[in-house]
Amino acid sequence: PGTPSVRQWFASSAEAAPTALCLDAASAPSRPDKATVWRTLRSARVGSVWDSWYTPEGKLRKPSAPVTTNAILGNPANASSASLRPSHSYGCEDQLFFAGGLKAPKHAYGPVEYKSSSEAVPALLPSLSVPSDHYPLIADLDFTPVDTGAEELIKQVSFRAGPRRVSPSA
Repeated sequence: PGTPSVRQWFASSAEAAPTALCLDAASAPSRPDKATVWRTLRSARVGSVWDSWYTPEGKLRKPSAPVTTNAILGNPANASSASLRPSHSYGCEDQLFFAGGLKAPKHAYGPVEYKSSSEAVPALLPSLSVPSDHYPLIADLDFTPVDTGAEELIKQVSFRAGPRRVSPSA
């Protein structure tokens, strides 16, 4: 009946095995649109590395927000054209969702946090220490096995070996 959506695939995969999905969503959890990547995937009852900062609805829980991109986009030489003017790309656009026994993320890098975009401007990317317009999104996830029914199947499978006869050598 057609190709599943990313949300359907993620939910189905997480029922069968530990599943992690990391992506540049180009959409922050706090984005005001009704349908966002954050709200769509969080409605599948999955976890995120940003759960300490954002509610499932995308409301900020803390005074500062994690930032995964902090760059000036566009060419300053085109500043005369409104559509080509450089803009500050700033926010929590990279996501890491997990389910199926994966829990308790610990950030292995950062996260980088700022209280406002103006506070972030002095630390624009790319830089010598971060040669990309995105900060790395690296997290350690704990694995807790979940019952997928495989253990019961293994118990039902019998690996009986018949008696072995050893004949003396001549």
